[in-house]
Amino acid sequence: MIFEGTQEREERAIRIDTVEGPIEGLLYISPQLRTLDDLNLSKRFVTVYSPQTTTIRWDFSDRALSIAKTSVLFVRELAAPSVRPNKRFSNFSRSRIRIRVRDHEVEGFCHVPPGGAPMKRLENGEHPFISLTTVLVTGPDGEVTVPFLAVNRAHITAVLELGLAEEDDDAATVSVTATEA
Repeated sequence: MIFEGTQEREERAIRIDTVEGPIEGLLYISPQLRTLDDLNLSKRFVTVYSPQTTTIRWDFSDRALSIAKTSVLFVRELAAPSVRPNKRFSNFSRSRIRIRVRDHEVEGFCHVPPGGAPMKRLENGEHPFISLTTVLVTGPDGEVTVPFLAVNRAHITAVLELGLAEEDDDAATVSVTATEA
């Protein structure tokens, strides 16, 4: 698909949970970028096409909606993310953490480099969003399990480290190589 000029773009269905409520729509981003990479670009807004919501009282009129990244709590892909092997993350370990983001509890795996710790990864990040994999999100609308969640560090109010995961799990390797930045 050609979108916004001559650069090739890929369509990804996402749900963005904001401080005002959830918005679903489409992102058009470079096929070479992961959703996390696109969110961590220096732009102040994330643009969603064909936006829909059931909780926010505002008529979007099927136009492109630009959402201030400062209002984004977290983002999930509505279709399973494609697996793109990345040797840069092949030796990362998984550490289960539970975080509080407004009225949501998020439990999932934070991927850390050798000798690293999840708290260091959360504190020292240069990007606004960090990814978690194999995630359980519990909030006012119930529970949902997702393979990937990009969480805005600015809205994390508390973190509980739950421990390292066993690395003999094939899912650990797939999630590290596919989604973590």
